[in-house]
Amino acid sequence: MHVPWLDPTLAREAPGYSHVTYGAVLRGARPLKAKILYQILLGCGVYSLRSQEAWFHLLSSFSWREGVEGGKLLARVDRPQRYAGDLDLKMLKTILERLERSRGLFAADIVSHDSINALRTAYEDMLALLLSSLQRSHVQLPPKLGYAFNRVVGELRNSSVPNPAAIAALVPLAMPFHPRLRTRVVMALKNAGELLRRAEAGELNIRGAAGVRLPLPPPLHAQRTAPTAS
Repeated sequence: MHVPWLDPTLAREAPGYSHVTYGAVLRGARPLKAKILYQILLGCGVYSLRSQEAWFHLLSSFSWREGVEGGKLLARVDRPQRYAGDLDLKMLKTILERLERSRGLFAADIVSHDSINALRTAYEDMLALLLSSLQRSHVQLPPKLGYAFNRVVGELRNSSVPNPAAIAALVPLAMPFHPRLRTRVVMALKNAGELLRRAEAGELNIRGAAGVRLPLPPPLHAQRTAPTAS
């Protein structure tokens, strides 16, 4: 029977040990140590302290000593990483591809109502994923970061483009264990946000099917609040 965690992908996502070590542990050929469990949790996207504590509590029911070692590991976690929540990396990568693909349409000067709305949807989906991950971590953010979080949430609810500085402050908290992927996410959100701001300001032109330039639609929040004709 194939065990997904035996795939070398786990060793790439959790580089603390080789896939040989992980395979031996998962087959029961090697005892599960707290340090190995911690790396497995990170490799599988389990980042929040609450979730990790639950796993170490379960480990302590089999080995009290390793449960204690797990508690010591969590006590040494760097402060910025304490705010991380559990993140669905597969979903994140799917949304990131949509975000980068929509950005490519603008780079190629292929701008339409549909491409703007697709970009907006991918932008909102990415922020919703990251913010919900932080929220699920149930960790109290420092006042400055808490303000940034509330500001981004409020601006999304009002269908406006959130302040890029606030987003840049929150993304590293949501995904501290994947620096390269985090850089892609930050850049994709920055580029998308700038294009959406230009669209709302009327600085972009839309080409129709016959190459005729059309006026931009009103901002999405104006579309949603427009009265329905009777």
